[in-house]
Amino acid sequence: MYNNLSMKGKILVAVLALLACLGWTSPALAAKRYHAERFDVTLEVQTDGSLLVTETVRFRFEGGPFTYAFRDLTYTQIDEIDRLQASMDGAVLPQGTGPGQVEIVPGRPLQVTWHFTPTSDSVHEFVLIYRVQGAIRQEADADALIWRAIPEDHNYPIERSTVTLRYPGSVSLQSVPELSKAAVSSEQSDGQVQWTIIGIKADESLVVTARFAPGSLIEAPPQWQARQNARRQQSSRAAPVGVAAGLLTLGVGLAALSGFLIRQRRTRGTVLGPAVRVQAPPDRIPPGLAVRLVRGRMPALATLFDLAGRGVIQIEEREKGWLSRKRFNLRLSPSDQELRPHEQGLLRALFEQRGGKMGDCLPLSEVAARLSRRSRWYLEPLDQEMETAGWLDPQRKATRTWWMVGATVAFLMGSGVLTIGLIAGGGAVAREAGSVLTLAAIAVGVGGALMLLGFVTLIAGAAISPLSGQGEEAAAAWKSFATFLKGVVRGDEFVAGEEVFERYLPFAAGFGLGTAWAKHFHKQGYTTIPAWFHALEAESSDFGSVVAVMAASSASFSGSGAVGAAGASGGGASGAG
Repeated sequence: MYNNLSMKGKILVAVLALLACLGWTSPALAAKRYHAERFDVTLEVQTDGSLLVTETVRFRFEGGPFTYAFRDLTYTQIDEIDRLQASMDGAVLPQGTGPGQVEIVPGRPLQVTWHFTPTSDSVHEFVLIYRVQGAIRQEADADALIWRAIPEDHNYPIERSTVTLRYPGSVSLQSVPELSKAAVSSEQSDGQVQWTIIGIKADESLVVTARFAPGSLIEAPPQWQARQNARRQQSSRAAPVGVAAGLLTLGVGLAALSGFLIRQRRTRGTVLGPAVRVQAPPDRIPPGLAVRLVRGRMPALATLFDLAGRGVIQIEEREKGWLSRKRFNLRLSPSDQELRPHEQGLLRALFEQRGGKMGDCLPLSEVAARLSRRSRWYLEPLDQEMETAGWLDPQRKATRTWWMVGATVAFLMGSGVLTIGLIAGGGAVAREAGSVLTLAAIAVGVGGALMLLGFVTLIAGAAISPLSGQGEEAAAAWKSFATFLKGVVRGDEFVAGEEVFERYLPFAAGFGLGTAWAKHFHKQGYTTIPAWFHALEAESSDFGSVVAVMAASSASFSGSGAVGAAGASGGGASGAG
């Protein structure tokens, strides 16, 4: 027993010691950070147009351990990087991956990593020297150096930096060289400019810009710029071809569209002209049918108030909701009236529950959701009744449908061709393939033209009337009546008799005038509450409640849409770990 306890005690002591060690070392690990006391850069422009770069970074490591530092050299707007030499604390390092060696991995970017023995709370200096081919670019009036001296990707701050630019004395400057960040001091002498900068934030870069006399450093543009110029020329040659292809496609398509629309024109018979004022419903057709005939905003709302006036539907006010807003219910009343198919369809859309059983109450706020899912139950029989009445031309209706389908297909096909052209064009630019780029430009032009044609065709197809000649005549009369109702609510027309309010209400509601219609009669002193409306007891004689229910119903039915420092060379990344 004693031995067992002794062993357990030893284990406990070991665990506590381990935890103590972890607790002792964790602050050091948590405090591992570093920054650059200096990041100095020397840029030496050579007479052959190359650039010799020397970067000296002095890192202060806090905590640790640290085992490496790195520098990634990008190939942004340069031709080649060579003659690399890396040193640490004044000693040139041989290539390798072990401590005291430098690892150089060719590629884009070119990766340089200094490896060293683990170190903590120390200061070390890292120097990288390399030559850049193609750093000098040709501009219209100068040989230019635009070089990112401090890389754009460094996750550490820099206390101080000295950037030095040296150039051959035989080369004349076009202007004073510039640094992208305001320097604490700047010194210029023959063949040299030096800037001193204090406090550079993490990931903040510095760009040196110097312009020399044209032809003083290079006679031809560097390879990367020559390729860029070639791609620009290829694009400039391909662009007009693409535009021409697009315009040709658009012209042919618009000509075909115009010819089709001309063939769709028809010689009308005697059509009721706008000069004839219609101040009463032209015939005894149901309000929903009349509104649908003239493509009114809310035929379902016209049918609803027609059914309400006939006692099939009641509208009742319930307790006020949030912010004292009025709320209403639609209630289905028992009735033995014979209903038209579209009226039956509307009642089904509003009140039918799952399983086919009919409910008797629906909050007005839920109408939009119901009708958006079940609109065909109402609209299909409504259109069938229009066709039976001879107002719809089946052939024109089918033509309009196919026209809309064709427009959609053209738009989708155009977007596909355009996408293929853009992808192929990007690849052709990268490969400098001029012929492929021309084909890609043609695809872009044709695809864009097809998309535009699809959009125009969609608008034109929507404008094609599916009505027959007889239907156009009937629609003209009802449009005149709708204009009359608009005149009434504006005060331009006059109607007498309180019965007019309820008689014309379904039509006004269907034409989108329901709220204005109720407000107009309210201002005229109309106080009779319709039999189909049941207000709260406290407000049973307030006609303002009728105005509120018209506003709420219009809003609900209209909500059912179915029924109604770039450019610099060099750069890269730098850091340690």
